[in-house]
Amino acid sequence: MKIKPAGAPSTHAARADESKKKHRHGGEHHHGEHTRPLGLEAPVVSTPRLSGDSRSNTPVAVGSSDPLPFVVEGRQLPLPQVAALLQKYGGPKGEVHRPYERILNVLASIEAQISQQTDPEKLVDAMLTNDLRRQVFLLEGQMRLYEDRLGKPGKHLAKKAAELEDALGNTLLDQGLVKTAQDKGASPKVVQYLQGQLETTRNGLNELVAKDWHCDPTRQNKVDGVADFLKVLNDVDWPKYDDDRADLMGEIAKHVEVTEEKSYDMNDMPEGIHALRRALRWTHLSYEATGGLMQLDDQKNPVPEFKALLTAPIASSKFVTLPEATREKNPVVLSKSVYLANLDWMLKLGALKDRGEPVDHLAEAMVAVGEASSEGQARAKASALLGPGTSDAEIHAEARTIYEQIKDSGLFEAQLAELAAVH
Repeated sequence: MKIKPAGAPSTHAARADESKKKHRHGGEHHHGEHTRPLGLEAPVVSTPRLSGDSRSNTPVAVGSSDPLPFVVEGRQLPLPQVAALLQKYGGPKGEVHRPYERILNVLASIEAQISQQTDPEKLVDAMLTNDLRRQVFLLEGQMRLYEDRLGKPGKHLAKKAAELEDALGNTLLDQGLVKTAQDKGASPKVVQYLQGQLETTRNGLNELVAKDWHCDPTRQNKVDGVADFLKVLNDVDWPKYDDDRADLMGEIAKHVEVTEEKSYDMNDMPEGIHALRRALRWTHLSYEATGGLMQLDDQKNPVPEFKALLTAPIASSKFVTLPEATREKNPVVLSKSVYLANLDWMLKLGALKDRGEPVDHLAEAMVAVGEASSEGQARAKASALLGPGTSDAEIHAEARTIYEQIKDSGLFEAQLAELAAVH
């Protein structure tokens, strides 16, 4: 049965609630900006070479007389890594529409990384080292963008991706906390407490990967988590290209509206500072999750004050590069300076979170091991250990300044105007 559009869009309030993450301060980390955005050339395993030209409706793998049964938008060959994924797991009965191919490309990248290691525990090490989390986060973002079309099955898939993303994120967080405690000279008891937390989160991640996210030799080395996604998504009634283009701009605009309308308390780390950062992050991620549909133009500068960002250090961030538009017949071209402004404030709030988050966890550890008799005393001791710029007063003051800058800048108005102007 085809999954049809699920009716009226969810309310802004519901979307805001659903955007909250389960992370301890809920979210995604950018330590060192070591991740590259997903492009069309993600590494793959056992990708077939294709013969014929892109107009053929019956592409075949080199060395085989069997046709590849999948074509994109009626005439075009699928991306090689997408063709390999569908050959291994099975694909839709009809053609692969471009909206679905964008999602398949992310799934193929995830599956390719997982397929390189058959031992679940060694696989977890590779996931953490190679930042598989970035790809999983993109997949979760795509499920959010198609939430209304996919209905309950889509929410289940988004939750499944979020579960893995959170487990990876929590493990990376706890690894960082142990290192910070050791580097700053925390007591052996505090370090031991944090190591126990790391062991717990790592064991949870190991169990999740062993259950859903590793190659199962009893099932032709398929990954159950990937198969679960394809089982649902292969049966979706995907929209035509132009309809999808308009729908995606509408979904992103709804998120920006929610962000603009909500009031964030900059004296509250999880529900204020990080919640605002997460909202800006989802806008940023949505551009990338469209897989090349959205492109940036440095000649479009609807907010003159943002133009200076084009030559600022933020312009060379790895997070600025979007997937190429080589598969898109009608890309959406938006202002690069507006995109940079969103990214710049997102990273500044992230830096505040990275300074404040260790205080929370070190204070918790100090109370737990008896080195402090109250939360207030523990926070003061933790801040003193971590050094200048980590007190609540300092972080909250900087956050309030950033929030006022965002509200006064015209960022949200510029984003909404651009999205509304897409035809």
